[in-house]
This record gives sequence, C-alpha cells and structure tokens, in this order.
Amino acid sequence: MHIFAGLLYCGYCGSQMQSTIDRERADGYRPSIYACSRKRRFNDCPNKYISDVTLAPFVLNYIANIIKAQNNFGKSTQLATFERKLLRGEMFSDVDHIETIGLTEMYEMLKRGHLSDAVYSSARIQDSEADQIAADERDLLASERRKKERALDRLKSLYLYNDEAISERDYLVEKKSLTDSIGKIDKRLEEIEHSSSHHFTLTDEEFMTKASVFIMTNQLQGKRFINAEQLLRQVDTRVVKEFLASVVQKIVIRDGKVASIRFKNGLEHKFLYKSEE
Repeated sequence: MHIFAGLLYCGYCGSQMQSTIDRERADGYRPSIYACSRKRRFNDCPNKYISDVTLAPFVLNYIANIIKAQNNFGKSTQLATFERKLLRGEMFSDVDHIETIGLTEMYEMLKRGHLSDAVYSSARIQDSEADQIAADERDLLASERRKKERALDRLKSLYLYNDEAISERDYLVEKKSLTDSIGKIDKRLEEIEHSSSHHFTLTDEEFMTKASVFIMTNQLQGKRFINAEQLLRQVDTRVVKEFLASVVQKIVIRDGKVASIRFKNGLEHKFLYKSEE
C-alpha cells in the first residue's frame, strides 16, 4: 500500500505524483516511489522522484515534532526556538528554515492555546460539527412531533365531542395528514439514530480514522525520533495511510525533496533548503 498516494503533487508543473513499488531491499523492505505523472507521460517535467525512504521519515517526524512542540509549549517560548523544535532531527539537516508566514501562523495558534486544532484534529472538528448538526435536527424534529401529536389530540376531541364542528370526511383527511407527518418525522429520527450508531461501528471509515489518529499519535509522541521503516513494519500500513489522510491535505515535492506540507485545517509550511541559498 502506498501510504502517500493521493497526497503528493509536483512542485514544477502541479501534476499529481504517481506511485509504484520500488525493488525489494536486502532486509525485505519494499518502499514506494513517487514520480510526476506528467513526466511519466510526456517526459517534459524536470522534477525528480521521491521514495518512502526519505519521504516517510521527513513527514512523520515533522508531525511528531509538532505534537511534541505543542505538548512542551510555554508562554516564554520564542519563535526561533519553536522553529528549531520543528526541525529537530537529522532528516531536516538540509532544511535552512521554514517560511515565516506559515511558521508564525502555527506559533500564534500555540500562543492562543488553539494548536489542538492546528494539525491532526480536523477529523475531530468535522465529527463534532456533524454531531451538533444531528443533535439540532433531532431536537427540532422532536419538537415538531410533539406539536403534531397535540394537534391530533385536539382534532380527535373536536370530532368526538362536537358533532357540528367537523365532518367525518374532513376528520379522516386531517387525521391522515397528521399521522403521515408524524410517520415521516419518526422515519427521519430513526435515520439520525442509525447514523449516530453506525458512526461507531468497527467497519466504519470514520472509526478507522479515529483509531489511526489515536494509534499514530501515541507512536509519534513516544519516541525522540521516528524510525519510519520500523514503524511501517510494526503498524498496519492502512493505519498510517488513514492517519496521514486525516492530517495532511497536500505535500508538494520538488527536486526529490519536500517543498511544502499543507495540513487539513489550511496551515501550510514551506521548507527552504540550504542548497537553495
């Protein structure tokens, strides 16, 4: 399974990167390699390919560094110190600095105490919003159902105790209309309830996303640096892929290096390399 498939884009022409499996290494590890789809088709893009061997350590350790920086962030933490923490590790040795705009935006979110929303909580935010919408709709439907039931009770009383108020035909027509409305409300309430319960079934994609976030966050927090190859052997690649999909929106590759990472919440970090100076 190509864990970065669908996330990588060419830093030259903007085309999506295509994935294939590289040859097996001596230890049995077979990394994925990603190349510009336009270059493969027309051979007119100068971009180089990138392999999981360099890509996975960079991305996974960068996310790990963000999580650790969040956990250890204090009011006295300076921007330069924060940047050093994000670039801690030999996989970032060739990075000169992070573009100021994206770095400062994340730093300010940390200062305001909002970084729990900065990277890997987009799935939780969406879940929370969806749950709130469902709860609001459920409340409105329950209120409407009570109104319909009261109207039905009044209609019955009117028909039973006032012979001249309403004809049998009109009573039956109105009764059918109210009972049909109550039936539709009940059906919708049942759909909402089913959706809420299905949200937590083991086969549900959203559950997989939540589980992957939990597993991967613990993995990334638990070690000083992430051995990506070892991690991919220990953790199901589906879990890693789901986690990345819940965190990352887009990764731009230029000259075989990570040029930028855009997270699901819109924050983007661009990397300037020493060789580009």
